[in-house]
Amino acid sequence: MKQLFQIGFDLTLASLSPIISWFTLSLILDSRLINVFSITYPLQFVWLMLRDIFGVGANLVSIKVRNPKIINAGIFTGLIFSGIIFGLVALNIDKFIIFMNADPSIYRDFCLYITLQLWIQLVFCMILDKLYYQDENKTANKYSLTFNLLNFIVLIGTSFLTKNSKIIISATLLTIFAFTLFVFIREVRRVSFRFNILRSIKINSMDFGENLILFFVYLFGIGKAFSFGEEYALAITFVTLITDIQWDVATAIPVKAKIDIAKKRMNFPKSYKNSYVLIFVLILSSIIAFVSMKNFYDLNLGISIIFVVIEYLAFLLYPQYRLKLDFIQLKFSAKIATFIKSSAMAFRLLLVIVFGPITPLALSIAQVLAQLYQVIFVNLVFNRRYKILSTGRAIRKKSKIKLRV
Repeated sequence: MKQLFQIGFDLTLASLSPIISWFTLSLILDSRLINVFSITYPLQFVWLMLRDIFGVGANLVSIKVRNPKIINAGIFTGLIFSGIIFGLVALNIDKFIIFMNADPSIYRDFCLYITLQLWIQLVFCMILDKLYYQDENKTANKYSLTFNLLNFIVLIGTSFLTKNSKIIISATLLTIFAFTLFVFIREVRRVSFRFNILRSIKINSMDFGENLILFFVYLFGIGKAFSFGEEYALAITFVTLITDIQWDVATAIPVKAKIDIAKKRMNFPKSYKNSYVLIFVLILSSIIAFVSMKNFYDLNLGISIIFVVIEYLAFLLYPQYRLKLDFIQLKFSAKIATFIKSSAMAFRLLLVIVFGPITPLALSIAQVLAQLYQVIFVNLVFNRRYKILSTGRAIRKKSKIKLRV
C-alpha cells in the first residue's frame, strides 16, 4: 500500500501541475489558454508510449536478464529518440494545431511549450522509473516534488511579472531543464546506447499497444464529440479536467503490480484491496473537484453528470482486469496479453468511429465497453491456467510447482 501511494504521489504531482497551471494561466493571461490542455491531449499518449519503451520497459528487461546497464541505456536512447519525435512536432506545431481545429495565432507559443516540456519531463520520469525499480521511492518523491514545484512557481510567477509568453516559456523550460540535468548527472552515471527497442516493446507491449490506439482514439474522437455543440464540448473538457489526474494516478496500480510480479512477491487479494482503496480515494477527489470547480464554467450539469458517472464506472472496472492482465503478460504470454489489450483498444476505436457521429457519449461508452471486454477475456485466460491460493499467490493449474510471483 505504501509503495502504491508513493508512486501515486509522483503521478499526482506530474498531472496536477499542468492542470492547475493552465487553469491559473487562463485567469492571468487569456481565458482561452485552458484549451491548450485539450489541444495537446493526444501528445500525452505519445509521451506514454515512449515511457513504456525506454522507462518501464527498460527496467523490466533489466530485471528479467539481470543486467542493470540496460536501464541507463534505455534512458540515453530514450533521450535522443524522444527528442527527435517531439522536435518534429515542435517544428510542425502550426499544422498540428490546425488539425485539432484551433487557431495557431492564439495557441502556438504555449502548445510549443507543452511539446518541449513533455520531452524534458519524459527524461525526468525515466530516471524516476529507475529509482522505483530500485525501491528508492523516497528519493523519487523528493525529485518529483521539486520538479513540479519549480515548473509551477516559475511558470505562474513569471506570468505575473510579464505578459510576454516567450519570456514566460523560456524561463520555465530553462529551469526544469537545469533541474533535470542535475538529477540526470546524479543518478545516471554510466553512458550506454546498447539498447534493444524491440525487446523492450515486447515485454511492455500491452501498454504500448494501448497507448498507440488511445492516441488515435483521442486524436479523432474529441473532434467528433465537440461537433455536437458547446454544451457537450464544455462538459467533456470539464470532466477531463477533473478525472485526468485521477487516471494518471491510477496507473500506479499496474506500475506497482509489475514491480511485485517481476520481484516475485505478488499477492492478489492484497493488491485488489490496495487498488480499490486508491480508486475510491481518486473518485472522492474527483467529486470534490467537480463541486469546487463547476461554478467557474457555464456547465449543463445534467450532461456533465452523465459523463462523469460513466467515467467513475470505468474507474471501478479498472482493477478487475488490470492486475491479472499484467500477470499474464509477465508470467504466461506477452502475446496473449497484448492481443487482449490491443483487440479491446481496437474495439474501442471502432466504436468511436461508428458511433461518434451519432452520439456525443461515444467516447465514454466505448471506454466502458472495452473494459468489460477485457474483464471477460482476461478472467477466461487466467482462470483456465491459474488459481489463486489462500496465501494470495498464484499457481499453475495441474502443477505442484508454485509460481513464485
